[in-house]
Amino acid sequence: GTRGPADVDAVRSAIDRAPNVRLTGVAGYEGSVAGDRTPPSLSAVTAYLESVREAGAAVASDVDGEVVLSAGGSMFYDVVADVLGGAGRVILRSGCYVTHDSGMFHRNSPLDGPDAPARLRAALTVWGTVVSAPEPGRAFLDVGRRDASFDQGLPIPLAVLPRGSSSVLPLEGAEVTALNDQHAFLAVPPDAKVAVGDRVQLGISHPCTTFDKWRSIPLTSPDGSVTDVVETCF
Repeated sequence: GTRGPADVDAVRSAIDRAPNVRLTGVAGYEGSVAGDRTPPSLSAVTAYLESVREAGAAVASDVDGEVVLSAGGSMFYDVVADVLGGAGRVILRSGCYVTHDSGMFHRNSPLDGPDAPARLRAALTVWGTVVSAPEPGRAFLDVGRRDASFDQGLPIPLAVLPRGSSSVLPLEGAEVTALNDQHAFLAVPPDAKVAVGDRVQLGISHPCTTFDKWRSIPLTSPDGSVTDVVETCF
């Protein structure tokens, strides 16, 4: 690998000496450069992708056919297309768009927000059951770090299904304040009716680190019925 265009020649030479390796292009990942779409972040991502394009041009003469340029998480794929488009065969590696989320990508995807040309909706949630409600304003769920992502923000309470009911209700003003391995600490408004046995729907932030916690993920219909199961491969 290389940290920048200055090291490209060294990598090319190493590939030339390797009998079982063939140079086809350049890959990078701009998602590590910035974590939001503020102007400074977009400038940094653009500069990084321009270096990928520059590296692709530097090795193009060594490639048999069209040079491959690969990049693209789910936050800056529009910038990838703008900067790398036309410089070779561009392969986007975006993945989180498949389910979107209620956190980091909800805030930063080019396909979310009021100005988006199309709107993604979060399709991945985790349900937990209230196992303790020791005092007004406090409840504990049987969902923890083994069940939901927490590296890019804690789960986001979305709704509650009261015990014995078939009606899912919005859960406004609630917040997950902490996670341990097995439990979520849920702060709710003092007048909120959250009781032991209720089920709480949690949106997540960063689908990748929720996917890898589940070997099988149920697909559900709008009424909550399980219609299929998706197997994950990690």
